[in-house]
Amino acid sequence: MQKGTALARLGLPALLALLALARPAQAERRRVRLGVQPLYTLAFVDRRDPSGGGVGADIAYSLTDALSVRASAFVGWHDARGLTAADPGGTVSSFGAFAGLTYALDVVRIVPSFDLGVGVVGLRGQRTFTSRPALLPSVNALAVELGFGFDWLVTHRWSVGAVVRYHALLTELSRAPGLLYAGPRVSLTLP
Repeated sequence: MQKGTALARLGLPALLALLALARPAQAERRRVRLGVQPLYTLAFVDRRDPSGGGVGADIAYSLTDALSVRASAFVGWHDARGLTAADPGGTVSSFGAFAGLTYALDVVRIVPSFDLGVGVVGLRGQRTFTSRPALLPSVNALAVELGFGFDWLVTHRWSVGAVVRYHALLTELSRAPGLLYAGPRVSLTLP
């Protein structure tokens, strides 16, 4: 019992010292944040699930300390290898634009965030791309975007982090159910 009491005696002063050293959080209201990210992309269009690379960009305007309105766009290229020698495959390009909300949790210098948005996704490919000939060469769909990210605040203006976003293609669920991308990001907050 004395060990527990000794730890409690040390814990309270340590907690008070940390609280005394902590700086108040800086409000991020009415600030614009610009972000760019190289991406790994994965398209769920047939049993090959072609993957590749791309680039994305975000612009966000903070309404409150935690809530921002956001616009994002991306473009990606996916290698779709053929399933047989008669089906040589090809390249599929993907692109999208979304508007939505970001909710951020301020945890010291690491800021996790959750994204929700609506927008459009397009997929373009060569006619030999798919084992379901009706699928491509083109799909345009209304989509919902769900995402998670985190940022580490390097300075008050610059941050680095990562983002993962899934896009469910609502109007093309039977032909192209979704698209996923993930990658690191660098952001600049404007004064």
